[in-house]
Amino acid sequence: MFIRNYTTVYAIIIVSLVFCMHSAHSLWRLPGSHYMWSYKHKEGEAKPFRGGRTQRQENIKKRPKVKTLRYMNFQEMTDRKNQLVSFNDKFTAIKYVEKMLPLCNDLEEKGNLILELADLNFDYGNLADAELRYKEFYTFYPGNKGVEYAHYKAILCGFNTILSSDRDQTKTKEVISLTTDFLKNHERFTTYRKEVYNVHRLCQKQIFDSEANVFQFYLNQNSFKAAQKRLEKLEKDFIELLADAPSHIANLKQAFVEKQKTLGLTPTLELSTDHEITFSAVKANEEKNHTDEQVIAKVSTAAPDMVNRF
Repeated sequence: MFIRNYTTVYAIIIVSLVFCMHSAHSLWRLPGSHYMWSYKHKEGEAKPFRGGRTQRQENIKKRPKVKTLRYMNFQEMTDRKNQLVSFNDKFTAIKYVEKMLPLCNDLEEKGNLILELADLNFDYGNLADAELRYKEFYTFYPGNKGVEYAHYKAILCGFNTILSSDRDQTKTKEVISLTTDFLKNHERFTTYRKEVYNVHRLCQKQIFDSEANVFQFYLNQNSFKAAQKRLEKLEKDFIELLADAPSHIANLKQAFVEKQKTLGLTPTLELSTDHEITFSAVKANEEKNHTDEQVIAKVSTAAPDMVNRF
């Protein structure tokens, strides 16, 4: 039997669809069947297919709205920053202060924020960022009472990031320049003068050791002309700066002469008691002078242990 009337076909299709929808609706009402139509199979948190909210969504809707840093005003940032500092969360506090600086219109308050940001970076161990902020502060606020403190802390940041004597000494020379500028201002900078002087001496000793390492390199390579020029430079630059420089230079000269004699060469230097220091007194002088190590330990305690290099 063939169906020649398309209206009958349409009627059969519609009846079939209605029957399927009725069966599906009945299945939804069966116990446990609603889990088949949920995104989460956990009792109490199932999300129905046909609209409605779960308990978790209702709880989220009832939570108080908290402003993020992006939508806070200056006062709200200040309150939150103070709260973070009290919690010792310096990493997040740094982010808040950095966001506050462009929004601050008061020059004095902005200077305080720069100094606070420098201290937070220093305490957290970001010595490079801290040094930049300290320099920014005493450069743009020379009349502020915190200039000496900022200058001193910038010196500490640089001192605790210098490399060992066998590596590049550019940073050491920068610190020497900073300490020299600090010590020249003897009328105004008095509180940290002794500590800065100790750092100045230690950096000079670092440069001396670096030059001595270069001399030793040339000596090991049997480059006697280059080694002798290094000795002359050491004697010219440091003989009056460091108290123990004459004894060290005497040791270097003796090593130079002994190396030439070992190779059967005629020594190009004459050993003498330069600056009234004999070779017999060199060892006693070295054992007597141990104050530098104590000064290093004292100065290094002002910075975090993670960045101490001496």
